[in-house]
Amino acid sequence: MYSNILKINTVVIALLMVGTFITTSKAQIDEARMKQDLEIAENILNTLSSQSSDRSRSLFFGRNSRSSYVEGYGVIFNLPATEGLYILERDRQETAVLLERMGDGGSSFTYTISPDDKAMIAGMKRSEGKTMNLDSIQEASSKRTIEIMQTFIADYADLIGQLKPTDHIMLTTKKTIATNELAYFNKRKSDVGIVAEALKSDINSFKKGSLTRAQLVSKINISKEESNTEKIADLELLVSIFERLYKSDLSNTYYINSRGVNYEKLKNFGVIVSMKVYSSISDDGLYTIQTQGLNKLTKEERDEKVESLYPEFEQGLKENIINYGRTVKSLQPTEIMMFKVNLTECKECNMPKAIDLSVDASVLSDFDKSKIDLKTAVSKIKLKKYEQ
Repeated sequence: MYSNILKINTVVIALLMVGTFITTSKAQIDEARMKQDLEIAENILNTLSSQSSDRSRSLFFGRNSRSSYVEGYGVIFNLPATEGLYILERDRQETAVLLERMGDGGSSFTYTISPDDKAMIAGMKRSEGKTMNLDSIQEASSKRTIEIMQTFIADYADLIGQLKPTDHIMLTTKKTIATNELAYFNKRKSDVGIVAEALKSDINSFKKGSLTRAQLVSKINISKEESNTEKIADLELLVSIFERLYKSDLSNTYYINSRGVNYEKLKNFGVIVSMKVYSSISDDGLYTIQTQGLNKLTKEERDEKVESLYPEFEQGLKENIINYGRTVKSLQPTEIMMFKVNLTECKECNMPKAIDLSVDASVLSDFDKSKIDLKTAVSKIKLKKYEQ
């Protein structure tokens, strides 16, 4: 009898060990492999974006795609904004102004339309003047962007290993600050953002032949959103808080320019808050770091100080996300709050060029209800760094 009990206990222990192994294996993600898969996927998206018989694509796409793996959700890709070429209403000359944020402070430059370009856009001009029909450009580029998204999901998304059947693959075009400013100058609504979302299980079914390509495409959820659609009160408040927190007179590290924070509310995910931060201004080769009260710094001195400020900025941002993110009540417990931050330019510095931080809404709720302390809540923030 004792022998039988011993055998039963041995079997139970073995089963428990197997169960523990399976649970641990499922929970673990090979981060190096995931990073490699996402970088390959980004490269494919960039290539798809630049490959087109339509010459206008070379004018619209210039930035690289960015991706993030979010545990419990899946993968999000931010594609470059498609609307980048404009002729201003107030400018009756045949030139297009491209507004870019380049390093600290930002700058703009003028692109003069060549004879070949004039032929390409001839059908897009309004009869009353020499101004492009921006709505026609937007419609054409949106159509092409949707085709790129569908092609990527159907043909290449399965290259991202380790995703579970319940995980999502989301692609979204980001409405940039520059895009909104150009839309303002043109006296028109801000440009349309496009979101495409698919389930990994549907992609698996297509690869196995259980779904046709047409059936898979029909399952891809495509939505379009204008940046001036109905505002969400608590997210607007969150943006205003961070815009104030990171003004140069209040921040001790990096700061934002005016209208430096945007958000996108995405179905089945949560919210993505985007920020661009700066560290200094230059004048005749010398630098001023306003948040530190330092001026007349050489580039070497500036870079050294900017790099030294990064750890403080990262920790402060994490704490601010928890402290002020808890004010957002419109998120469901299963949704996620993500901050995507483009950092100040510092090419020779040992610091990222961008970071993504994500936290479950349930963590924010638990902190708000004093179920967990600040240190515990901060430890639950997931951080991804993009190297220089």
